[in-house]
Amino acid sequence: MFVPMEFSGLTHDQNGSPIALLNEINGVREIRIAVSANDAARIAIFSFPGINEHARDFSQELIEGLEADVTHMRLIPKANLIVQCQLFIEQNERIVQLEPRPGEAIVLALLNESPISADPRLFEIGPVPTTLRDTIRMNDVDDFGTFRMF
Repeated sequence: MFVPMEFSGLTHDQNGSPIALLNEINGVREIRIAVSANDAARIAIFSFPGINEHARDFSQELIEGLEADVTHMRLIPKANLIVQCQLFIEQNERIVQLEPRPGEAIVLALLNESPISADPRLFEIGPVPTTLRDTIRMNDVDDFGTFRMF
């Protein structure tokens, strides 16, 4: 059973990289997800009233243009300290599952007031590394061949 979550804000790690905060609705647990600076700016624009009422989001316009609805977003563990987002979009009684970047999924869930839920296994993941050196130590060397480092 997935745990209902809600977006609670943005923060940053000790290196200044943006982090999205999601809190358990009926509890005290929290999930911190690294997002790109671009996605953090989009989250801020669309989640905090008064920042920019005239902002438009292309992904949201595309969903609206296709007369589709974002039904819900799920967070699931993919690998060591990696979170995969699943976004479910319904159009004409057909549901499509997408796997967008976490920041993109959060923006679309917020814009559509769609529920967010997390796999309970995400709360069992150990401590998040605090430095790039710690991150490298915690990953298998082969993992670096499958992810782009920005």
